[in-house]
Amino acid sequence: MKKMWLIYKASYDTIESNPATRMYDEMIKNEIDCELVFLDYFKINNDNLYYKDKIITNYPYLVFMRGRDEILLSHFENHNVITINSSFCTKYCKDKWLNYQILNANNINQPYTEELKKLEYQEYQKKFNNEFIIKNKYGSQGTEVFLIKNKKEYDNIINNIETKDYIIQEYIKESYGKDVRAYVIGDEVIGSILRKNDNSFMSNIAQGGLSYNYTLTESEKNMVLKIAKILDGKIISVDFLITKEGLLFCEANSNAGFISFNFLGYPMRELMAKFIKKEFL
Repeated sequence: MKKMWLIYKASYDTIESNPATRMYDEMIKNEIDCELVFLDYFKINNDNLYYKDKIITNYPYLVFMRGRDEILLSHFENHNVITINSSFCTKYCKDKWLNYQILNANNINQPYTEELKKLEYQEYQKKFNNEFIIKNKYGSQGTEVFLIKNKKEYDNIINNIETKDYIIQEYIKESYGKDVRAYVIGDEVIGSILRKNDNSFMSNIAQGGLSYNYTLTESEKNMVLKIAKILDGKIISVDFLITKEGLLFCEANSNAGFISFNFLGYPMRELMAKFIKKEFL
């Protein structure tokens, strides 16, 4: 039987029941030869891989990483291990600036975005028509995302961050506190939800948003699948802002949470396990 390693953060290692153990249990339930290992215990020295300070001599057939370490994924790929998701996908989803660049080059509609520079507020105020978004390139779950409405807010942020780690983006007022997330497994959009937050411009569940079922049109599904293909995403989520003209790409995530999909009845772990077994094992 072909071996799979399921990789999670080590913060789950000492907790009896958690997302890592629940995913592992689902893999075992689907008769996948799976071993649960933890990201923080790996170390690469030259081309040697160590786990808990022991050198790895037998690599698995497949790695399913619930994390964002493109260097470790690249190492596995160099040793002919199948990776979900690939190092390419992880790199281009982890860095929002790379994310926007590659999708812009493929004609995916999105808010105007550029790298943040330490410019005077008035320059950005003019360019972005008063209000704009500043966000960390590597942030997740809505952390380090700021809606800037005036000079005081801008100065407070710009003087307390490393600008090289941030992007500045057009603010889409129509999408205040709401967005759409679609989840792709393989070559299928398995579901989509509306995330809504009445108390913040951020719709993330981690920021207090609620989730509701949302039906994509066929053209919207095709756009989701096009984005997943560009990013080489086998299991990936794609988020969109909502405008009168239709959905506008916001960001893609190679390691997206799915608790809101579970709440709405999607058996996410089962769908992932069945996909992995059918396509790779």
